[in-house]
Amino acid sequence: MKDEEKYPKIDSTATIHLKKDAKKIKVVSGRCPRCHQKDTFVDDDSIRVDTMLAGERVVISHLKGVRCRNCNETALDPESTRLVEEIIIKSNKPLIRFKRKITHIARRPAIYLPKDMLDSMGMKKLKDVIIYPRTRRSIVVEFT
Repeated sequence: MKDEEKYPKIDSTATIHLKKDAKKIKVVSGRCPRCHQKDTFVDDDSIRVDTMLAGERVVISHLKGVRCRNCNETALDPESTRLVEEIIIKSNKPLIRFKRKITHIARRPAIYLPKDMLDSMGMKKLKDVIIYPRTRRSIVVEFT
């Protein structure tokens, strides 16, 4: 399959009849990667991306791109794609970092959590935590 057919292009226009009114809508040429129908993409400025970032649900709405009229498959325009990428990159960087040594309490390894960090997270009282390794060099601590 040629690249021209694989990726939609916003270039032609067609008349689509919606209810009783005829409106001019930009149609994207090319095939939908999901349903394989040809020329079913239309401009859409209300695309929504719903994803998980750093263990939290994030919804990014009012994105621009194209949507398939047949199966609702969406593709973002370059500006919206850059916006989503920036949000993903920012969410992977911690807002605040602290360096701590692993100490021992009663012959067991322990880490003291900084008061400033707990305050910034709204932790007033001690809570149970879930701890698990993320990689060989990092662990995740989730407050329950």
